[in-house]
Amino acid sequence: MYVNALPLEVRTSSATSRDIRVWDKHEAAHFVVDHPNIGGGITVVVFGKDPTSGFRYPLLSSNIVSSGHTVMKIGPDYTAATNIAKDYIPYNFFVEVTGSGTNAYSVSASII
Repeated sequence: MYVNALPLEVRTSSATSRDIRVWDKHEAAHFVVDHPNIGGGITVVVFGKDPTSGFRYPLLSSNIVSSGHTVMKIGPDYTAATNIAKDYIPYNFFVEVTGSGTNAYSVSASII
């Protein structure tokens, strides 16, 4: 399953994707952050979300300070490291990006 969480655009403030709900049983996800123009830097956080209470909890975070591509992975079979979380992807999650300055980026997810 592929999800375009945040389309490519130039942003000067924080951005939050819509809630992404995965009804089928999937265990992992790869998040691709395309950041062709990073001005002041961005922090990308993938959050899990409880649909009943709205409680949100961080799963994985990445600080990006230069242009390029960053892959963030969440899955139970991975070894935890930079940009990799050893965890299951929950049924409800979303992506939040905070930045300083003017930054161009997109975030997409492949749910595995």
